[in-house]
Amino acid sequence: MRIPSIFKASSKKPRPIRLIIPVGVLLLLLTTAVLTVVLSYRFELQTRQRSVIADALWVEQAIQFQLTRNREAMETLAQEIAHTKITPRDFEKKAAVLLRNHPEFIALHWVDAQHKTLATRARENMDPVELKPLARPAALEALERAARLEQPSYSRVYVNPTARRAQFDLTIPVLKQQKFAGALIVNYALTSILDEHVPWWFAQEYEVSLGEPDTPPAIRRSSGKGKEMFTHQIQIELAGLTLRLKINSIHGEPQLIPNILTGTVVVLCLILLFSLWALWRDISQRITLDQQLAEQSAFRKAMEDSLVTGLRARDLEGRVTYVNPAFCEMTGYRAEEMIGQTPPMPYWAPEAIEDYQRRHEEVLAGTVSREGYEAVFKRKNGERFEVLIFEAPLIDANGRQTGWMSSILDITQQKKVELLNHQQQEKLQSAARLTTMGELASMLSHELNQPLSAISSYSTASLNLLQGGKFSAEDALGLLGKINQQALRAGQVIRSVQEFVRKRPPTRARLALETLIHNVQPLVELQAAQHDVRVVYEVTPALPDIYVDAVMMEQVLLNLTRNGIEAMQDTPLAERVLTIRVQPTATNGAGAAEVGPTLLEVAVADRGSGMSPEVEGQIFTSFFSTKTEGMGMGLNICRTAVEFHGGRLEFVPNPGGGTIFRFTLPIYSYSVHPTAGAP
Repeated sequence: MRIPSIFKASSKKPRPIRLIIPVGVLLLLLTTAVLTVVLSYRFELQTRQRSVIADALWVEQAIQFQLTRNREAMETLAQEIAHTKITPRDFEKKAAVLLRNHPEFIALHWVDAQHKTLATRARENMDPVELKPLARPAALEALERAARLEQPSYSRVYVNPTARRAQFDLTIPVLKQQKFAGALIVNYALTSILDEHVPWWFAQEYEVSLGEPDTPPAIRRSSGKGKEMFTHQIQIELAGLTLRLKINSIHGEPQLIPNILTGTVVVLCLILLFSLWALWRDISQRITLDQQLAEQSAFRKAMEDSLVTGLRARDLEGRVTYVNPAFCEMTGYRAEEMIGQTPPMPYWAPEAIEDYQRRHEEVLAGTVSREGYEAVFKRKNGERFEVLIFEAPLIDANGRQTGWMSSILDITQQKKVELLNHQQQEKLQSAARLTTMGELASMLSHELNQPLSAISSYSTASLNLLQGGKFSAEDALGLLGKINQQALRAGQVIRSVQEFVRKRPPTRARLALETLIHNVQPLVELQAAQHDVRVVYEVTPALPDIYVDAVMMEQVLLNLTRNGIEAMQDTPLAERVLTIRVQPTATNGAGAAEVGPTLLEVAVADRGSGMSPEVEGQIFTSFFSTKTEGMGMGLNICRTAVEFHGGRLEFVPNPGGGTIFRFTLPIYSYSVHPTAGAP
């Protein structure tokens, strides 16, 4: 890379004065940065220590204030006992109130001058020893001192071995006529004092301990032990007791660069060294970016020109702001003719102007579907063509929506291919029906032979009776009825076959499902009789009508029943049962009882050997068959026919052995306007 002239090395040697100034400035900055870091570190140490001392004084004052208030409340109670007649029961009621208002109290006792306990009120689940106020030497010592001095007195801190906590007592003398007449004893718990008067947020920052120097202190902390880096101790002087309050910060040594000011000075020094390199890099990048911008612009222009998808941008008011060459080629209009246009657009077909306007308003309101929709556009020469349109918000660099971007696909050829494919499917279904009839031809002759033989037998019997002169009217009616029944049976079989193989376009109409099953019943039972299979029908009564093409659904039922019958060739005769089950169901997992049935489910269950995992993965694949002479198109055609009606064909293992094929059919609704032919 060619270096600009401003960065070329000078041929002259630099003079010492030119080096002294920048080096001196750099050294000054480095010295200032080091001194700033050191002084800031020392200032941080002092600030934190002062903060610990202030916090310790605040906690000490809070504890002192509460202990003083507690002592005054007990002195008031002692004066009330001395000047009024208070019974032990009255004392217990007052003590209960004090215990409720002062969580640091463990128990309250009233003793007379002979150290006999008159009344006691303690918290629930207390140790029995707690109910004996003078059971410990420290408590007795405080009582004697209070009686001697006639002043409130605190005991030394002692450890309750049962509760495993540090405690001390406050003894308030009861003076009647200036004589010692008993005392009130309050049991304090050091842990309760800390819990009540050290807030949770304070315990998050410090480890607080309270106790005498020669006894284990009570400790309150929430975030770990103190680091012994910032600590402070205060003596709490009480009558007969000295408590030591210690505040120990959980924070250790401060960081070397503790604040923003110090960090800023250090960063500025580094920026000074970085600036020269950044300046050279910026110039080089600017030249590179200019070249890349030109390349990207040319690439974008080439990409837009090669797209076959039409692109159209509109602002929030619906005005066209951009079209690409592909969209111009679709419509036959130049970009200058469309940019700035507002509805109605020149490429809208006049016969659908209201639908276009509604779609346009949905796009501007942001309620249009992101899945795309089909429409018909008009070219400049008047030719119509079908398009598929996708809408998406147009977002600028600041994240604000400035309009809408449309992607337009010309699907005219795709529609023609779909129509051709649909016609091929119809031909394939017709060929499959003819193939099925070829397989049924031999069984059909055998099935027709039975009613014809019965007709012949009944006719012969009639002639014999006539010749013998024993032919009564009752006999004639019976024989003629049987002959008519067999003739109808033969005719029904023939009509079912004729209707099944008739070639015609698919036409959906309202139909009762019982009628559909009745139409294919002779053919199904014909196949079943050939393989010694018993057919069971489980049809829910009073089913609603369906909206289907009858012949296509008959083909589906016949294919599924034939597959089920042939799957039971190796099944024992007693277990050869084919079940046809029909019941209502609902869409989206909703129960029929909640929203009403919207579909009918038809299931064909056999008792064969089932399907292997390899077969399950290819069962609906075209030209795949497990039969030696099979074409592999039956199930594929069945699925196509079911999906044509908006249903779904699937299979599951039969719990009793074999396989269950089931599909859904739409229920006829008066809100639907049926039309003939494929949709």
